[in-house]
Amino acid sequence: MNIAKTAKVLTASIGVFMSMGAVADPIGTGLDGEIDFRTAPWAACAGETTCVIGDVTVEAGNSSGPADIYWDSTDGFGVMGGQENDEIDGPNAEFLRLVFGTPELLSGIWFSDLFSGNGDPQEAANTRIILSGGAILDFMTFGTDPMGSSNGEVFLDFGSALLVSQILFGTPAELNDDHSVAGLVRASVPEPGTLALLGLGLAGMAMRRKQRKA
Repeated sequence: MNIAKTAKVLTASIGVFMSMGAVADPIGTGLDGEIDFRTAPWAACAGETTCVIGDVTVEAGNSSGPADIYWDSTDGFGVMGGQENDEIDGPNAEFLRLVFGTPELLSGIWFSDLFSGNGDPQEAANTRIILSGGAILDFMTFGTDPMGSSNGEVFLDFGSALLVSQILFGTPAELNDDHSVAGLVRASVPEPGTLALLGLGLAGMAMRRKQRKA
């Protein structure tokens, strides 16, 4: 892992990243049955620079090298040190990396601690998605709730299902931009029976076309 390069990429200027459908909304049941970093199994990562839970590897770093992972049951993952000891912040070029042993089909990400004002007009989170085929998608997500009015919970909707092999979380270099990562939402996969019916329907349509031509 090239830590210096990773830190530089994730504190890049706003123009490099594309802003996507982020919605400020309490998580509520939004992570029920999903990959919820606020739950007990992920607590084993607290204070580690790298940890493996199931087939997911979690790594933290900053511009100086590896850093300790922060975890709590309210916000999920952050990076220790920097201006906020429990969040991923920009001035120290902190980042969090998730590597999936088996690519995950995902539809979005829940952030926490992402506000509309904390000394800046809006806090922002940079996210780099690396797909299973190697393609890269970059997102910038903005906070919308004023600090103190909520937990800064914001959902980034990818807009479609993505088969993801890695995710890099970082923050622009501006002072006071910081956030945490609460969890990931899996994309729904059609039931085998539904796929079979769809296949039969398509086969029937093809047969009718052939009969018409005959």
